[in-house]
Amino acid sequence: MYVCDLSHAKGSGKWSPPIPEGAGGNPIAIGKAGKNPNTIRGNCTVIDKTKPSASARTESSEPCVDIVISLTDEKGSEISRTRTTSKGAFRFVADQTKTYRVSAVSPQYELVSQNPVIHGGDNIDIQLQEK
Repeated sequence: MYVCDLSHAKGSGKWSPPIPEGAGGNPIAIGKAGKNPNTIRGNCTVIDKTKPSASARTESSEPCVDIVISLTDEKGSEISRTRTTSKGAFRFVADQTKTYRVSAVSPQYELVSQNPVIHGGDNIDIQLQEK
């Protein structure tokens, strides 16, 4: 994975490029990412409360497409950014011994799912909603 320095951007984070289509796997909740304990993988969906789903009991959701996700450390400092794929997958390179949180960078979206503390090696699902 390539990581580019974004020292010219706000914060002192690093940029992780989007992962290739089909490489995201099927992350569910929080679990271990498998082979690489220094990778945080995730899947992002956007929920739309105005469009009822087929079951009519929950909101409809679609993958987050081309949305920038940020990884922050326990102090709230941005560590890295990545962009979601067309299937909503994202990934970061992260130290397994440290704790992190994720958030959407776009001012158009807000995180509506729980934002638990995560570590390198975790898989996480997040949900966003338009503000």
